[in-house]
Amino acid sequence: MNNESNDRLEDRLGNRREFLIAAARWALFGLLGGGTALLLARHGSECLRPQSCRACVEFTGCPLPRAIAARQEAGGGEACG
Repeated sequence: MNNESNDRLEDRLGNRREFLIAAARWALFGLLGGGTALLLARHGSECLRPQSCRACVEFTGCPLPRAIAARQEAGGGEACG
């Protein structure tokens, strides 16, 4: 009888362990998905770099209106490179 109760206890602990692992895995997937969605939603909304547009490494490909205006002022228009 003691072996039988130990087997049931091991089964319950195994099931609980599997459940916790699966819950942690899905929570991680949710965080990764939410973080990706947040980054994609924020992309292109505003510049987070403190320097001027011309000093920025993203200057030639930046889609923001301020960078486009700076490229036009420089005489390069939209396709400055």
